[in-house]
Amino acid sequence: MEGAGNIRGGCTKLYVFPRCYYTTLTASLGSDKMVYRGANPTCATLAPTVTGGSGSYTYSWSNGSTASSQSVCPTVATTYWVSVTDGYGCNKRDTVVVNYKDVRCGAKLNKVSLVITIRINV
Repeated sequence: MEGAGNIRGGCTKLYVFPRCYYTTLTASLGSDKMVYRGANPTCATLAPTVTGGSGSYTYSWSNGSTASSQSVCPTVATTYWVSVTDGYGCNKRDTVVVNYKDVRCGAKLNKVSLVITIRINV
């Protein structure tokens, strides 16, 4: 988008506003996730919530994927990011950590360790 304004001496100055200025693009992966070995969930689905922008969106993930969402099954805590680009080339990036915990126990690792928290309101 362009605009013009008169400046001193009768000259005209041209203002060029990038389209991203008018179309607020947001992308959010939400809060960090937790996956487990020995219990569910063993994988996490990552799907950004995208609003604003113009035109269709393209996706670029830290692991090379270009899908709009993906399922990840890390075996260590891993940080993932996604960059979302709209039809004008405006982009937003967000990150999420997928934490990992091995809850197996026992001599053969065939049991599961559980912690149960009970809250009683009186």
